[in-house]
Amino acid sequence: MSFCAFLRYAFSYKSEPDYTLYPLIQSHFEGNVVVRCQAPLDGEGLHDVAITGSGIIDGGGQGWRPVKKSKMTEAAWSKLVDSGGCVHADGDMWWPSMEAMASGSMMFVYALAKGLRLGYLESAFHSAMMKGYEGIVKHLAEVDESGVHLHQISVLI
Repeated sequence: MSFCAFLRYAFSYKSEPDYTLYPLIQSHFEGNVVVRCQAPLDGEGLHDVAITGSGIIDGGGQGWRPVKKSKMTEAAWSKLVDSGGCVHADGDMWWPSMEAMASGSMMFVYALAKGLRLGYLESAFHSAMMKGYEGIVKHLAEVDESGVHLHQISVLI
């Protein structure tokens, strides 16, 4: 299905910043099936998508998108952390929910592992991938004789 939208001058679309409105969904990222927070503007199976014009779209990313501490002032970071959500164990990234942090962390580790396996990334990335993997195992998984069991993860199928 194709989609085209023209946003007229002075048109404004603002998404709600409430992270509970953006559930975890099964989706696709770079050709892989992943679980992620649903963005306010979202579509599957689309092609030839165009949004043009001089209007404004405010995706309300603070409700569904992770934020790096290095991108904010100390005062803005403190205000964000105090607003709820959760902070990564390293203290360098805020997520709107524990579920979003867990699925995002796994997506990054998967991307690093695949990039290393296919030779797209230099071997220097191996330590970052292993650090992420060990964090997932330590904080989100239980390993026993029957395998690896993930916790605090929601998967919609």
